[in-house]
Amino acid sequence: MDDRTKQSLWRRNQRLIEAIIIKAQKVCPDAVDLIGIYGSFCTGDIHEKSDLDLLIVTNSEEGRKVSACFILGEVAHDFYCTTWESMERLALYKNPHIAKIMEANIVYSKDDQQLQRLKSIQQTLTEKLSSPCTLEDYSGAEVYLKGATLEYARVMMNHEWGVCLQASASMLHHLENALCMLNKTYFRGGTRRTPHELRAFHKLPEGFMEKYGKVLRARTVNESKDSSSELIRLVTDYFVEQKSLLQDKKQLAWDHIQGSYEEIYSNWRNKMYRAAECDDVYAALMAAMGCQCFYDELYDECAVEKLNVMETFQKENLHASAQAFDGLMERYQQVYNRLGKKPAYYQTIEDFLQDYLGQA
Repeated sequence: MDDRTKQSLWRRNQRLIEAIIIKAQKVCPDAVDLIGIYGSFCTGDIHEKSDLDLLIVTNSEEGRKVSACFILGEVAHDFYCTTWESMERLALYKNPHIAKIMEANIVYSKDDQQLQRLKSIQQTLTEKLSSPCTLEDYSGAEVYLKGATLEYARVMMNHEWGVCLQASASMLHHLENALCMLNKTYFRGGTRRTPHELRAFHKLPEGFMEKYGKVLRARTVNESKDSSSELIRLVTDYFVEQKSLLQDKKQLAWDHIQGSYEEIYSNWRNKMYRAAECDDVYAALMAAMGCQCFYDELYDECAVEKLNVMETFQKENLHASAQAFDGLMERYQQVYNRLGKKPAYYQTIEDFLQDYLGQA
């Protein structure tokens, strides 16, 4: 773009900003606290049809009177207002789209107090972004991964190209946000710069950009399904790895598992064998799933062996599934043994009552 065009755009921008200030003085005096420029005119990535992105911070609903959406020549503009409360919510870093706070070039301020308030919010975000990644940060990123998983389900459930295309695009958007949050950073450029910014992330699954590109290049429903499956699997596995690096698992103590072996025996083992006798695949599957959830929760919290009931489950041979379940229970009993404990077995009610009442 030549200098003459650039100067023309900047003169246009200046007149638009001056118009906002004049209108604010007329219709909502003292309601507009700050005006800043962000987006392409802040990053320098402008072209002939670049619109003006403005951060307009107001201290009351009255400030919304300066809002406007319009098309000037061939360029659409929107003047949206943001409250300080909204700015402070963004400072919690629940999404990576905070460039308008961090990068805005302030061109109007009602007074220095407003500038200091903005600097305080920026400082909060800077400290947040520069601190080591925690499980809380991981959870924030995982919210977007879950959103991507839902969109992936839409890709897989539909056979219409338009629906698959939209869902795959939405999946990519959620994955971009998830990885941005995991890296504790934010997108500085516009949407078309996102792939370039992604490539520079420190935490990125090996082969991500290749599989990301395959989703973008998919031309058919089947290609979309296959490429989306590869990408979501890659990122999900990577998130599992990253979580394991952050987890500081508890040293196993008796309080964590007391009575759990007995509950497994009662709640799920007996149901597995009963289901095998009745050839009830549903009952056996639900019992196996319930026990697997328990084992997974314990593994997530404590330093114990990971036990996988579902890997040993055979729908065509429920008796073998029940026996495999017992094998895993024997391995779980070793957890008791390492703590110097044993499951509470009694042959008769008299034996139990003698022991139980004797402890009174």
